[in-house]
Amino acid sequence: MNIKKFIRTGYVVLNPYRMQRWLPVPMGFVVLLLSSTEGWSFPPCPTDRYASTWTNCIGNYPYASGGGYVGEWKNGYYHGKGTYTFTNGDKYVGSVSENAMHGKGKMIFVKGGHYMGYFSKNQFHGEGVLATPGKVLAGNWDNGIFVD
Repeated sequence: MNIKKFIRTGYVVLNPYRMQRWLPVPMGFVVLLLSSTEGWSFPPCPTDRYASTWTNCIGNYPYASGGGYVGEWKNGYYHGKGTYTFTNGDKYVGSVSENAMHGKGKMIFVKGGHYMGYFSKNQFHGEGVLATPGKVLAGNWDNGIFVD
């Protein structure tokens, strides 16, 4: 076959040795993308024990009065990523530490509006945006009080 004919018609001739050398790289990415992340997450919490003994697991703890928590546990506390649903219907999704909203998260209010930003011990704290019907406050918060 004439190489110049292949190049003129738009075909590219690849060196098979070079192709074999680079093939594992894209195949590695494909394997990583298609593999399950299940092995990287926590296992379900045991249902035959009290929640105060749950650690390094993902569990669901419903409140008797309604609402509850679904998410990660550590040493018997809500800890990691999770979702609180309050008895009035408000919902928090984000980071939790020792049974408190702590870190980055989003609070969605049943009566309309939401807060997206940082929390510390169940209070808006740090940079965040509170959007309610008719009003938006964006800036810094200090223990639940808007400061700028």
